[in-house]
Amino acid sequence: MPASHTSHTSLTSRPVPLLVGLAGAAAEVVALVGAAVWMLVDRPEGGADSLPYGIAMAVTLLLFAGLVGLGVRGLWRGQRWGRGPVVTWQLLQGITVATMWGLLPAAVAATALALSVVVLVTLLTPAALAATARTLGPAAGSRD
Repeated sequence: MPASHTSHTSLTSRPVPLLVGLAGAAAEVVALVGAAVWMLVDRPEGGADSLPYGIAMAVTLLLFAGLVGLGVRGLWRGQRWGRGPVVTWQLLQGITVATMWGLLPAAVAATALALSVVVLVTLLTPAALAATARTLGPAAGSRD
Protein backbone atom coordinates (compact mmCIF):
# COMPACT_ATOMS: atom_id res chain seq x y z
CA MET A 1 0.00 0.00 0.00
CA PRO A 2 1.23 3.49 -0.69
CA ALA A 3 2.38 5.49 2.32
CA SER A 4 -0.37 8.03 1.62
CA HIS A 5 -3.09 5.41 2.08
CA THR A 6 -4.84 6.26 5.35
CA SER A 7 -8.04 4.24 5.40
CA HIS A 8 -7.16 2.70 8.77
CA THR A 9 -5.45 5.73 10.26
CA SER A 10 -7.92 8.49 9.53
CA LEU A 11 -10.22 9.51 12.35
CA THR A 12 -12.95 10.33 9.84
CA SER A 13 -12.78 6.87 8.27
CA ARG A 14 -14.03 5.24 11.47
CA PRO A 15 -17.74 5.07 12.26
CA VAL A 16 -19.03 7.28 15.08
CA PRO A 17 -20.19 4.34 17.25
CA LEU A 18 -16.68 2.87 17.15
CA LEU A 19 -15.13 6.23 18.07
CA VAL A 20 -17.57 6.65 20.98
CA GLY A 21 -16.86 3.13 22.23
CA LEU A 22 -13.11 3.56 21.96
CA ALA A 23 -13.24 6.93 23.74
CA GLY A 24 -15.25 5.37 26.57
CA ALA A 25 -12.89 2.42 26.88
CA ALA A 26 -9.88 4.75 26.82
CA ALA A 27 -11.46 6.77 29.64
CA GLU A 28 -11.82 3.52 31.58
CA VAL A 29 -8.12 2.79 31.07
CA VAL A 30 -7.28 6.21 32.53
CA ALA A 31 -9.65 5.55 35.45
CA LEU A 32 -8.07 2.15 36.11
CA VAL A 33 -4.59 3.67 36.19
CA GLY A 34 -5.86 6.41 38.51
CA ALA A 35 -7.44 3.82 40.79
CA ALA A 36 -4.16 1.88 40.86
CA VAL A 37 -2.26 4.98 41.94
CA TRP A 38 -4.93 5.71 44.56
CA MET A 39 -4.55 2.18 45.96
CA LEU A 40 -0.83 2.81 46.46
CA VAL A 41 -1.08 6.34 47.80
CA ASP A 42 -4.22 6.31 49.93
CA ARG A 43 -4.64 2.61 50.78
CA PRO A 44 -8.29 2.96 51.75
CA GLU A 45 -8.22 -0.12 53.96
CA GLY A 46 -6.03 1.38 56.65
CA GLY A 47 -2.52 1.39 58.06
CA ALA A 48 0.90 0.21 57.03
CA ASP A 49 -0.10 -3.46 57.09
CA SER A 50 -2.43 -2.76 54.16
CA LEU A 51 0.49 -2.00 51.82
CA PRO A 52 0.60 -5.55 50.38
CA TYR A 53 -3.14 -5.31 49.70
CA GLY A 54 -2.66 -1.93 48.00
CA ILE A 55 0.17 -3.27 45.87
CA ALA A 56 -1.82 -6.36 44.85
CA MET A 57 -4.84 -4.25 43.92
CA ALA A 58 -2.70 -1.75 42.02
CA VAL A 59 -1.02 -4.52 40.02
CA THR A 60 -4.41 -6.08 39.25
CA LEU A 61 -5.86 -2.75 38.12
CA LEU A 62 -2.80 -2.03 35.97
CA LEU A 63 -3.06 -5.45 34.33
CA PHE A 64 -6.70 -4.78 33.47
CA ALA A 65 -5.79 -1.31 32.21
CA GLY A 66 -3.08 -2.80 29.99
CA LEU A 67 -5.37 -5.46 28.61
CA VAL A 68 -8.17 -3.01 27.85
CA GLY A 69 -5.64 -0.58 26.39
CA LEU A 70 -4.31 -3.26 24.06
CA GLY A 71 -7.89 -4.06 23.05
CA VAL A 72 -8.57 -0.40 22.29
CA ARG A 73 -5.41 -0.25 20.18
CA GLY A 74 -6.42 -3.39 18.29
CA LEU A 75 -9.91 -2.04 17.61
CA TRP A 76 -8.44 1.30 16.52
CA ARG A 77 -6.44 -0.67 13.97
CA GLY A 78 -9.56 -2.50 12.82
CA GLN A 79 -8.60 -5.84 14.35
CA ARG A 80 -11.48 -7.85 15.74
CA TRP A 81 -9.46 -9.57 18.49
CA GLY A 82 -9.54 -6.27 20.39
CA ARG A 83 -13.26 -6.69 21.05
CA GLY A 84 -12.61 -9.62 23.41
CA PRO A 85 -10.77 -7.79 26.19
CA VAL A 86 -12.81 -4.60 25.86
CA VAL A 87 -16.19 -6.34 25.88
CA THR A 88 -15.11 -8.67 28.69
CA TRP A 89 -14.08 -5.67 30.79
CA GLN A 90 -17.46 -4.02 30.19
CA LEU A 91 -19.24 -7.12 31.45
CA LEU A 92 -16.97 -7.44 34.49
CA GLN A 93 -17.29 -3.77 35.32
CA GLY A 94 -21.06 -3.76 34.87
CA ILE A 95 -21.59 -6.84 37.02
CA THR A 96 -19.22 -5.57 39.72
CA VAL A 97 -20.87 -2.15 39.88
CA ALA A 98 -24.34 -3.67 39.95
CA THR A 99 -23.46 -5.98 42.84
CA MET A 100 -21.69 -3.21 44.78
CA TRP A 101 -24.26 -0.50 44.07
CA GLY A 102 -24.97 0.36 47.71
CA LEU A 103 -21.28 0.39 48.68
CA LEU A 104 -20.15 2.89 46.05
CA PRO A 105 -20.99 6.57 45.85
CA ALA A 106 -24.09 6.85 43.65
CA ALA A 107 -22.40 9.11 41.09
CA VAL A 108 -19.45 6.72 40.70
CA ALA A 109 -21.68 3.67 40.36
CA ALA A 110 -24.03 5.34 37.89
CA THR A 111 -21.16 6.68 35.77
CA ALA A 112 -19.33 3.35 35.66
CA LEU A 113 -22.48 1.41 34.80
CA ALA A 114 -23.57 3.90 32.14
CA LEU A 115 -20.08 3.90 30.61
CA SER A 116 -20.06 0.09 30.48
CA VAL A 117 -23.41 0.05 28.70
CA VAL A 118 -22.43 2.78 26.23
CA VAL A 119 -19.10 1.15 25.36
CA LEU A 120 -20.66 -2.29 25.01
CA VAL A 121 -23.56 -1.12 22.84
CA THR A 122 -21.46 1.13 20.59
CA LEU A 123 -18.78 -1.49 19.98
CA LEU A 124 -21.39 -4.07 19.03
CA THR A 125 -23.22 -1.92 16.47
CA PRO A 126 -23.07 -3.21 12.89
CA ALA A 127 -20.92 -0.23 11.83
CA ALA A 128 -18.34 -0.84 14.59
CA LEU A 129 -18.32 -4.58 13.94
CA ALA A 130 -17.72 -4.00 10.23
CA ALA A 131 -14.91 -1.51 10.94
CA THR A 132 -13.17 -3.99 13.25
CA ALA A 133 -13.48 -7.15 11.19
CA ARG A 134 -9.82 -7.64 10.21
CA THR A 135 -8.28 -10.87 11.42
CA LEU A 136 -4.70 -10.27 10.28
CA GLY A 137 -2.17 -7.73 11.51
CA PRO A 138 -1.86 -4.27 10.01
CA ALA A 139 -0.97 -3.99 6.33
CA ALA A 140 2.69 -3.70 5.45
CA GLY A 141 3.86 -0.16 5.81
CA SER A 142 0.97 0.89 8.01
CA ARG A 143 2.09 2.74 11.13
CA ASP A 144 -1.22 3.44 12.88
